[in-house]
Amino acid sequence: DLKMGLSSNLTLDATFFPDFGQVEVDPAIINLTDSEVYFPERRPFFTEGSNLFTPPENNYFFSRRVGGPPLGQATGEFVDYPSETTILGAGKVTGRLPSGTSIGLLGALTANEYAQTFDLDLDGSGTGTLDEVQVAPQTAWGATRIQQEFGPSGSTASLMMTGVRRDLAKGEPLAAQLRQNAWMLGGDVLWRLGGGIYEISFSGGLTGIGGDEEAILRAQHGSERYLQRPDADYVQVDSSLTSLSGGKATFQAQKISGAHWLWSLFADLESPEVTFNDIGRLGTGDGLSTRNSLTYRETEPGELLRAYSFTAGQSNEWNFGGVKQYTRVNGDIALTWSNFWTTRASSTLGAREQDHRLT
Repeated sequence: DLKMGLSSNLTLDATFFPDFGQVEVDPAIINLTDSEVYFPERRPFFTEGSNLFTPPENNYFFSRRVGGPPLGQATGEFVDYPSETTILGAGKVTGRLPSGTSIGLLGALTANEYAQTFDLDLDGSGTGTLDEVQVAPQTAWGATRIQQEFGPSGSTASLMMTGVRRDLAKGEPLAAQLRQNAWMLGGDVLWRLGGGIYEISFSGGLTGIGGDEEAILRAQHGSERYLQRPDADYVQVDSSLTSLSGGKATFQAQKISGAHWLWSLFADLESPEVTFNDIGRLGTGDGLSTRNSLTYRETEPGELLRAYSFTAGQSNEWNFGGVKQYTRVNGDIALTWSNFWTTRASSTLGAREQDHRLT
C-alpha cells in the first residue's frame, strides 16, 4: 500500500495485490429472486473518500464491482470456483482544491481468473478429467468525478465518467457471456436557495455497453430489462446488436429547513436500455417514478410535547409503455414527549397495480 501527499490538498492512494482478509465478511444469504443483492463496501481503500465518487440519487459507481466475484460460467460434476477477482493494482487521487473544486480519480486492474472443474469417467474406475476454465478476463476499471462548489450556500455542479474494459477476443467463450466494454457519462447540479432553505437538484447520465452479439443479447434478456416481455410492444429485441445505450435523469426540489412546513418533489426516469451493472448498480430500468411529501413540524417544546411532526406522501411509477407499476400513499406521525420518549405511527396504502416483471 502507498499513501502520498501530492500537494497540501491532493492525496494519492495506491495498492498492489491487496489483502482484505481483515475486513468484515458479508452475511450469508440465499437469494431466491431475479434481482442482485448489493452488500455495502467495507474495504478501507475504497471507503476512504468514497463520497467523491457517489453523486446523490445516482448509482453510476459501485466499488464492489472491482475485485468482485467472477461472472463467467463453469460447469462440471465438481467445480472449484474463485470467490473473488484478484486486484493486481489500484490507485486513486482525491482531494479538494482552494478554489472549491473536489477531485476523485480512480483506476484499477484485475487479473484473469480460472475455475477448476473435474468430471468422473463413466467406466466406474473413479478416475476423471481435470480441466481449467477461464471465468474472468483481465479487466481495467476507471471512475472520475470533478465537483465545483459555487454560491454562498455551498451549491455544487459536477461531471462524472466511468468505464470498464475487458480483455476479450471475439469468439472465445467468455466473450459470449460478458460485455467487452461499458461506459457512463453524467453530471449533477445541486442549487441551494434562500440561504440553504431550499434545494433544487438535477442529475443525468448516458450509458453504453459493447461486445459480441450474444453478450448484448444476454443484456437485453437480463432481469434488469426483460426486453423480450410479450407485453413490451414499445421495445424490440435485436440479436444483431453489438452495443446498447440508454439514459437516466433525476430531478428533485425540496424545502429542507424552516419553522414548520417542509416539502419535497421528486421525479426519476430510466430508459428500458439503460445499464450500470458493469461498474454501477441497477435493479430495474424502464421506469418513470415520482415521489411527493409534505411535512408539518413543531420544534418548540411545550408542556406535553417537546416536538412533533405530521408527514403525508405519495409515490407512483410507470414503465415506458404507460403501465402503472405501483401507487403508494403514506402517512407518518412522530411525537417526542417531555420525558424524551418517542411515539411514532405510520401507514401505507398500496393501490391495485401490475408488475411487468411477472409477464
